[in-house]
Amino acid sequence: MNVRDAAYSYLEHRGRSVREMRTHLSDKGFDGNDIEEVIKELKVSNYLNDVEYVIAYIDYGLRKKHGMMRIRRELSERGVSSDDIASGIDDYEEERGVDLAEEEAAAAMAEALRITADRPADERLMGKVGRRLSTLGYGTDTVYHVIGVLMKGGGDE
Repeated sequence: MNVRDAAYSYLEHRGRSVREMRTHLSDKGFDGNDIEEVIKELKVSNYLNDVEYVIAYIDYGLRKKHGMMRIRRELSERGVSSDDIASGIDDYEEERGVDLAEEEAAAAMAEALRITADRPADERLMGKVGRRLSTLGYGTDTVYHVIGVLMKGGGDE
């Protein structure tokens, strides 16, 4: 298998970041110059585009009920630059006409309401809510806001 075939095969199942592709091809033992040539071709043909990768990954993360903090961290772990992450977030909000902060707050509240299931808000239950929301990658401001609303007896906000 040549480097080009390996690259296309790696893209077959899902999109990849440039670093993921570079690492994969390098791990397969291909020459660095060949790898860079194929990556350049894939970028030109738009098969590799880290900003588009961010947009697709946000969709994936939101479907999994992940918070933006976790989504950003996972993108960074996949080698996407902070500039590309910021551009992807901006493009996502513009293309879909949404405010991700509002979407995140609503998703966090929905998850908290699922956990509480109309049980009275007590310290133990709010701890469980806080831990779950933190695990999903919601920021502390969002977690505290949700817990505050639940402690006041609201959940419709």
